[in-house]
Amino acid sequence: MAVWADFETNDGADGAEVRFSGRLTLARMGDLPQRLDELGPISLLDLSNITRIDTVGAWIVTRTMHRHDAKVVGASQDAQRLLDALANDTSEYRNHGDRRPAWVRMLEQLGTASVAIWNELVGIIGFFGAMVVALFNQIRARRAIRWNAIVTRFQTVGVDALPIIGLMSFLIGIVIAQQGSVQLKQFGLEVFTINLVGRASIRELGLLMTAIMVAGRSGSAFAAQIGTMKLTEEVDAMRTIGVSPMEAIVLPRVAASTITMPLLGFYASICAIIGGGIFCWVGLEIPPLTYVQRIREIIPMTDFWIMLIKAPVFGILIGVTGCYEGMQVRQNAEQVGLGGCRRHLPRHRSRRLCRRFLHLAGLELMAELIEPEKFDIAIKVRGLCNQFGAAVIHENLDLDVRSGEILGVVGGSGTGKSVLMRSIIGLQIPTAGEIEVYGKTLDTIVDEEESRDLRRRWGVMFQGGALFSTLTVAENIQVPLREFYPRMDPELLDEIAAYKVAMVGLPNDAGPKYPAELSGGMVKRAGLARALALDPALLFLDEPTAGLDPIGAAKFDELIRELADTMGLTVFLITHDLDSLYATCDRVAVLAEKKVIAVGTIPELLATEHPWIQEYFNGPRGRAASGSNDALTRADRKN
Repeated sequence: MAVWADFETNDGADGAEVRFSGRLTLARMGDLPQRLDELGPISLLDLSNITRIDTVGAWIVTRTMHRHDAKVVGASQDAQRLLDALANDTSEYRNHGDRRPAWVRMLEQLGTASVAIWNELVGIIGFFGAMVVALFNQIRARRAIRWNAIVTRFQTVGVDALPIIGLMSFLIGIVIAQQGSVQLKQFGLEVFTINLVGRASIRELGLLMTAIMVAGRSGSAFAAQIGTMKLTEEVDAMRTIGVSPMEAIVLPRVAASTITMPLLGFYASICAIIGGGIFCWVGLEIPPLTYVQRIREIIPMTDFWIMLIKAPVFGILIGVTGCYEGMQVRQNAEQVGLGGCRRHLPRHRSRRLCRRFLHLAGLELMAELIEPEKFDIAIKVRGLCNQFGAAVIHENLDLDVRSGEILGVVGGSGTGKSVLMRSIIGLQIPTAGEIEVYGKTLDTIVDEEESRDLRRRWGVMFQGGALFSTLTVAENIQVPLREFYPRMDPELLDEIAAYKVAMVGLPNDAGPKYPAELSGGMVKRAGLARALALDPALLFLDEPTAGLDPIGAAKFDELIRELADTMGLTVFLITHDLDSLYATCDRVAVLAEKKVIAVGTIPELLATEHPWIQEYFNGPRGRAASGSNDALTRADRKN
């Protein structure tokens, strides 16, 4: 039978000498820690008589040793290994309960809730203002209203809601008539049940119940849909290709809920009146014809107009609140998959095809983008600071990205690699600092057209692909083309999409497929095809080989390398893959200590003495990557 943990004490010169016995494990600990805490000064802990010790027992011994500066003797080899693992741990593992009076905690919770509600209200008002500004800009710029998106939301908000709204309103009409007739019967005024049902349904209850059901059904659906798009980085992808999420996501939903609410409210009121009429016919023996005539007499047009005025307000509140809550979701997307195949397209063929397409479409602006103004430095970052609350991510970060190079960006987790990329492409507003892209300082651009022109010059591939899940691969590729060139011929759009599909090595039948039908590697290639839709001069890639098997990752590296050489791209590549660094990158920038600590070729970085760089490139994985690539970087191969 297992022996419970116990101890004996002897008086020593500097304090008690404690000799443990039995099994010093969690299951056999009993009240030993409490009894140990009751002792005075302890000078010696003897473990020679224990039969077994686990991590909890070792923690008790270590904690006592630190508290009393005691000496530990008699530990076996296993016990000593556990004690060594905890030797430098001086943390206080104690749950400090809130000892304040209950009324103080209640007031604090009330205050916290009040502040949260106020912040939520201010946020919704600000969101509504941003939506109004987006609508004004859309009208001023004469951009087409997205009627297809609005009509699609009509289906989900309105048509699909008719059965449940009709059923609930019908039953509510019966309940109002039944409860009202019971009270009116005491005075012999059952006939006024018609007045109660008619006026209550038209003026208040029909619209109110409709608003409750639409808020629970469509409002929550808006929040869930947009939240999912935020998690999968679809919203960020829209911004990077020049599509305003307000115009593409928020305005169609708010417009649909605003337009359908009066119709649904009227429909619900009619259903409630029908339910009340059936009860009056069956329960009160009032003929349907009399019921209808009485309804026509007692319902004034003012009630109807009041209902029509309130309905759009409810629709706006539901739409704005649902979209706002969805937009508050933070990004956390990650997809992995299997690699596909790629087809080589030489540079002259790529240029010739693009010029043919541009000639057919008459797109002079895109022609200018294919031969952009030359800059030695494509991206210039100076004094960049990014801070989230008390956490400082970047501090006085400087970086230059040369035109035509593939720059790899590496660093430990939490060093802000993705934050740096998001700052450059405008998804993250820096706390301080200056960012120039092709000679234009981002924070000085106030004109929307100038901002759109700059976005034409870059493409972004997010880690998870960030494909729009409701669109096919071809339609995803066409999104930036439709946004920047809305009058482009549909047949030409299909040709360009097919060309981009082939360019990134996807099979021909991938175009009509949805993202859910693709493997992980194919999703990444489709995301790359969309990023290249406008033939950008600058390409951002966030962990492009993450989750791919070694063969698929190697093929993807080769694809990036050949596309960069073929199209003359400048590539900003975030990766943890050492093989990708050796295979594709001209230079590598290392993020650590809240800034870029070194930039150079891999041999140049290997010559630096910074401990993180040495550990990263000369560790077991670094040596394996170096050996697998024969220690040749892309720069070496070009030379």
